[in-house]
Amino acid sequence: MKNLKTTPGFWLELLRHRYAGVVLFIYSALESIILPVPVEALMVPLLLASPRRAVATVALATTGSIIGAAIAYGIGFAFSDLAVELAQNIGYAEQLDYVKAQLIENGWFAIVFTAITLVPFKIMTLTSGLVGYPFVLFLVLSFLSRGFRYALVGCVVVMFGRVSSRRHLLSLRTQFLLAIGLTLLFVAWKLLA
Repeated sequence: MKNLKTTPGFWLELLRHRYAGVVLFIYSALESIILPVPVEALMVPLLLASPRRAVATVALATTGSIIGAAIAYGIGFAFSDLAVELAQNIGYAEQLDYVKAQLIENGWFAIVFTAITLVPFKIMTLTSGLVGYPFVLFLVLSFLSRGFRYALVGCVVVMFGRVSSRRHLLSLRTQFLLAIGLTLLFVAWKLLA
């Protein structure tokens, strides 16, 4: 007798569960604060299981990410005085001032770059709060960049998922493993680059 958890039907039902979007939202928020694994690791299987929910999936991932980014910004902002004091005590006050000036001047590029690529976005969210980057501008840039990233992932997965399911070339399990493998390959490429 097969173990229920190894059958594609079990995973498909789990991915189509009514709370799967809530889990994605929470995971996306936590990924912007502390979690190391990109949201796409959960988002891709959800998109493959329910391509009709692609817009909702992208919206939930984006909204969760922005809420998490706002929380991380707040954490950075709350500890900014402590960071300045620590930098002064260990002789790095000038370096902190330099980082702050650079982020204020070129922060839009840094925020967009970290939001779109696999550079840990949580570093930018905390740093933006730490140096006092304008909050509204931070949120707008984060929303546009993260929304673009997740929409692009959603479009690619839905397009190729439809092609493969129409032609019956790949089973759901194979698609899931392929998505995870490609995500891991991309992460490895970014880490080694």
